[in-house]
Amino acid sequence: MRNSEQYFELVHERHDLFANPPGAIITILLGQEEIAQAEASMQEALAAQGIAQETAREWSQVGVACRDQYLLVIRDAVRFPDEAIGTYIRLVTPQGQTPGVAILPLCQGQILLLRHFRHATRTWHLEIPRGFGWPGCTSEESARRELEEELGAEPVRLVPLGQIHPNTGIAAECDELFYAEVATFRTTEQREAISEILPVSLSLFERLLRENKITDSFTLAAYARARVQGLL
Repeated sequence: MRNSEQYFELVHERHDLFANPPGAIITILLGQEEIAQAEASMQEALAAQGIAQETAREWSQVGVACRDQYLLVIRDAVRFPDEAIGTYIRLVTPQGQTPGVAILPLCQGQILLLRHFRHATRTWHLEIPRGFGWPGCTSEESARRELEEELGAEPVRLVPLGQIHPNTGIAAECDELFYAEVATFRTTEQREAISEILPVSLSLFERLLRENKITDSFTLAAYARARVQGLL
């Protein structure tokens, strides 16, 4: 199936992804003539930057750019605030995928951080447990399963901290944050690249923030939410 055919299947199946809500100043265009105009405009702009013609054509084509079980990348025809027409790429959640979860866990007054190697950045990060939502589970159930999987822990208290959009510039992803208190934890058999669990005091955690040792957006957001809600 061609990328454009997949795209219009999505338009039919997932109306919410292509809505133009009141006040939207970047408008999605779905008419064939408008799409052709947007593609031509973007192709011309890319060619002016020295991009080869065939590559410029490919990078301008409205449709599904990439799709697998984890990721859906689409390129839309849009009208920008200055009335110019072009294309815009974005990442959206595949249908049926439940929100991801991130949990700030405390054990005996200490925050539990994971030392986790991330393939995307090709480096180690200090971060809280997080992961994709479990199919058929509520966000709270997914949070409990994530704590069991990464900490071998069952929360004695679990508090929702609200939602986070981790990268609004390109991704439509919306995940759920939680604060948790656990009585114990243990190192689990990891299929993921986690080398250790680090219990740290709040003062040490905040020092790591000041020293730029914690850069994960979910960890930063969960800390901020828990702090302003008086949980830390």
